[in-house]
Amino acid sequence: MKKDLSPIVTIAIFDFLLLNVITSSAVFLKSHTLEFGGRYFILLTFFNFSWLFVTLLINKYNINNLKSYWLEIKNIIKNIVLFVSFASIFAFFYKDFAYSRAIIYGSSLAFFLSQIILHFLIIQIIHLYRNMDKNQNKLLIIGNGFLGQKTLDELSENGYYNYKFIGYLDDKYKKEKKSQNSIIGRVSDASKIFNTSKIDDMIITLPLEQKTKIQNLIGLADYHGIRVKVIPDFYKSFGKNFKINEFGEIPVIDVNEFPLDNYFNALYKRLFDFFFSLTVITLLSPLYLIIAILIKLHSKGPVFYIVDRVGYKGEPFKLLKFRTMYHSDENNDSKSTIKDDPRINSLGKFLRKTNMDELPQFFNVLKGNMSVIGPRPHRVYLNKVFQNGITKYMTRHYIKPGVSGWAQVNGWRGPTGTKEQKEQRTKHDIWYIENWSFTLDLKIFFLTLFSKKVHRNAF
Repeated sequence: MKKDLSPIVTIAIFDFLLLNVITSSAVFLKSHTLEFGGRYFILLTFFNFSWLFVTLLINKYNINNLKSYWLEIKNIIKNIVLFVSFASIFAFFYKDFAYSRAIIYGSSLAFFLSQIILHFLIIQIIHLYRNMDKNQNKLLIIGNGFLGQKTLDELSENGYYNYKFIGYLDDKYKKEKKSQNSIIGRVSDASKIFNTSKIDDMIITLPLEQKTKIQNLIGLADYHGIRVKVIPDFYKSFGKNFKINEFGEIPVIDVNEFPLDNYFNALYKRLFDFFFSLTVITLLSPLYLIIAILIKLHSKGPVFYIVDRVGYKGEPFKLLKFRTMYHSDENNDSKSTIKDDPRINSLGKFLRKTNMDELPQFFNVLKGNMSVIGPRPHRVYLNKVFQNGITKYMTRHYIKPGVSGWAQVNGWRGPTGTKEQKEQRTKHDIWYIENWSFTLDLKIFFLTLFSKKVHRNAF
C-alpha cells in the first residue's frame, strides 16, 4: 500500500533549511562575517550530520505525530536534547573555537523555537488539506472480521494513508438491524454500492478459500475503475513477525523477520558495540589491572575464567570472565551457581555482586562474538535443557548474546531451576529481539547501571 511521505519530507527539508539559516545567522551576529571555510564550515558540517544522525537513526521523524501537535512537540524536545548533547561534546573537544558555545547553545534554542512554530503551521496546513473531501480516497472494506477491523484500525492510526472510510460489506449484514458496526451491506451488494456511491479504493479481507468471491469482486472493481488491494489472513498461520519479500519475481513469506535482520540496523548496532567496548576497555584498563592483581594475590589460579557459551546462530564461543571461584571448582560447568555457593571465594562474591566479573566480556564484544546488549549466553548443557523444554527458545540465537539484556534488567537473572524462570527469561529475550531499537538498547544500558532488579539475583 503506497505511503504518502510528502509531509515528512517537507518537514525534514524545512528543518535542515532552518538549521543552516539559524546557524549562519548566529555566526554573522557574533562575528559580523560569514566564514565559508575553516572553523565555520566544520561547525556547520557537524551540526548537519548530528541532526541527520538524530532524526534518521535514533528518534526518526514519525508522521503519526502530525495527528497531534503535542506529540510533535514531545518529539522535537527529544531530538533537540539529543542534538544539544552531541553539540556539547563538540564544544568540549573544540575549545579553541572562540564562539563555539554561544553559537551552539544560541542556535539550538532558536532552532527549537522555530521548529515549534514551523511544525505547527505545517500540521495545520496538512490537516486542512486532508480534511478537504476532494483530497480523500473513498474506501470500502470487504469483510468485517478480525482482519477487516484490524485493517481499519491501522489505517485510522497511521498518518501515512489518506482514506475516507465508507463502510464494510459483510455477509453477516442484516437489513432490519440498525447498528451493525459500520456494515452497510452484504458482499453481494457490491455492484449496487459501486453504482450509487463514489468508491476510489477497495480492500478485500476475505479468507483465501473464498477464491471465487474474491475474483468476482476484483472483476467488478475493474469494471468500475476502482483500485483493489487484497490482504490475506497470514496472522493466524504465522503470527505477527512475518514479512513478505521476493526471490526475483516470486513472493516469499519470511515467517520470522526481526528488526536486526535489517542490514543497516545490524550495522548501527555493531558500530556502537565496537566503539563502546573499545572505550570501556581503554578507560577501565587501570581497573582491569587492579582486579587481575587482586585475583592473583587472593587465590591460586588464572586471572580469567574462559568457558564455552552458546552464541549467535547456536555456535559456541569462548566467553571471558574474571575468575571468582577457587580454581579447582570452576571446571564443572554443568552446575549452576547458587546463593552462598561455597565454590565462590570472598573476592569473587564482591566481583559478582558489583558485576565487575563481567568486564572482560567487552573483549568478546570487541571481537564480535557478543554485543553490549542482547540475550545472556548460556552454558552448552543449559542451552540444551532450555531447547528441549521451552517453546521458541532457539529464537534467541538469531542475534548475538549480550553483556546485559532485557531479561536481566527485569529481574530474570540468575537461577533457572523452575519452569517459570526458564519461560520468563526466554519470553523477555524474544520480546527484545522482536522489538529491538537503538533507544531500547540505551534504556537497557541505563537500567543495568541503576535498576535494583539487576542485582536481585547477583551471587
